[in-house]
Amino acid sequence: ICPSDNYYIKKFGWIIFYIMLLIIFNITIFIAKKIDNFFIKKNISKKESEIKNKIDKFLTQEK
Repeated sequence: ICPSDNYYIKKFGWIIFYIMLLIIFNITIFIAKKIDNFFIKKNISKKESEIKNKIDKFLTQEK
């Protein structure tokens, strides 16, 4: 194998390495966003129920 061939193989290896990193990075961001949305929705529903409970308590106190 000529040194030039080795150089191109190394360069190609680095390109593949970077592409793999980018793909993994994008997948992790995608999954993180999905998980975030799931938890945010859960938290919002919790807050809504807390607010409803407070309003109910307030209304019952008024009576």
